[in-house]
Amino acid sequence: MAVAGASPTIGDAPLTVHFDSSGSIAGTGTGLTYSWDFGDGSPADTTASPTHVYNTVGTFVATLTLT
Repeated sequence: MAVAGASPTIGDAPLTVHFDSSGSIAGTGTGLTYSWDFGDGSPADTTASPTHVYNTVGTFVATLTLT
């Protein structure tokens, strides 16, 4: 189960946001991979707890997918 956190969640651009997946629970099997979609058209990040800079003003929905 993927559980994502972010801080801060509001601010002026450019806004540096620290994402955290530490509450996620791995299913069965091995080789857990992470994929963060930051919702702003930037490339996905595959680290567990990335930092991302939002350079434009707007509302963005970030998504964490575990496989």
